Amino acid sequence: MVRNLSRNGILFASPERLEIGESIEIRLAEGHAGQPGATLRLRGSVVRLEELPPQLEAPGDDAAVPDRFEIGVAFDLDWGATSDDLLEFLEQVQARRLGHRG
Repeated sequence: MVRNLSRNGILFASPERLEIGESIEIRLAEGHAGQPGATLRLRGSVVRLEELPPQLEAPGDDAAVPDRFEIGVAFDLDWGATSDDLLEFLEQVQARRLGHRG
């Protein structure tokens, strides 16, 4: 689950631990499974790792894996995608969402 997104990085919750300094690829995708939408691939390095407090699980929700870690990633903007690509992606997603409301 994305908690915060900026031109230079992303903060998200994850059930899996990622080590500080680890290089990862992040795919930001709009829409749900089976619905095509905008997609943006970014690479970055983990710069923050924090263990979240235990969450109460909903009764009967045995399949859900709670998010246990908050992870901060700084984008490697020299990889190909730029902060302008990220802003364009976010603007497209926002425009489509506003269009669906109207």
